[in-house]
Amino acid sequence: MMSSPLRLRVRSPAFRQSLLWAILADVSLAGSLAEHVAALRGPDALAEWKARRALAAAGDAAVPELKRLAADPGPLPPRWLAIELLGEIATPAARDALVELLAAEKKDLAVRNQLCIVLGALRERKAVPALTEWLGRIGPGALNDVHGPKEFQPSTVFARHLEALEQIGDPSALPAIEKFLRDVPKGVGYGGFISNFVLNAAEHAAKSLREREAFWAAVRKQPGLDAKLAPLFAHLGADPVARFRLHEDEVIRRNEQGRAVLRRLASHERPAVAAAAKALLERYNALPR
Repeated sequence: MMSSPLRLRVRSPAFRQSLLWAILADVSLAGSLAEHVAALRGPDALAEWKARRALAAAGDAAVPELKRLAADPGPLPPRWLAIELLGEIATPAARDALVELLAAEKKDLAVRNQLCIVLGALRERKAVPALTEWLGRIGPGALNDVHGPKEFQPSTVFARHLEALEQIGDPSALPAIEKFLRDVPKGVGYGGFISNFVLNAAEHAAKSLREREAFWAAVRKQPGLDAKLAPLFAHLGADPVARFRLHEDEVIRRNEQGRAVLRRLASHERPAVAAAAKALLERYNALPR
């Protein structure tokens, strides 16, 4: 009697996904870094997935190859992948590569857009000069040499720069944002590409940076408090999905949500984070507005 082949029927989508990842996890990641980078350019989805895993695992060793790919004026998807992987590696060398790419890329709006997203998510302060420099490119003819797919209009990319500056949270960007707001007539498409959407992003970023600046000025007036807060804000800024980063904004705004965040963190498993949260909570009311 001939046996029939075993057929596995899996009705649960979650189980099917788990099974797929279990199979993929066993796939060999052998190959040189150059071969993996080349796979990012190809049409094979499995080869691309393997390459992404291998390059992320390689860390700093992959940075030069990924930087070259990101800077290569070829098709956009591989360049975007290279930028995303540099952000995933996120070592000092990878961060420096991203900052250098942003400083060098003056014409491709789609690439600048991706770099802003990644550097903003990393909160990379070294990117601030390259981000603020772009805000000066306003007025007729200032962006005549830029290009990109139609969904990446100059207004969209201006807004992305402002969002990145707000995420990074460095008050040194405030003068450039305030100058941008002074130089651009409100409600008018100055040079044909500045919209109210961009102005709103600039106003929101300026407000956020002023709040941040005021918070730290108030903290410095409390003897010894500033030195205690490093572990707390390192923790709040480290979550890759930005949940704790939103909590950081709540703490800095000193609203009721910020107080609730500090109460939760006062019982954190890491003693340094718990101690910092308690120290700030004790003096929260004393911080001058």
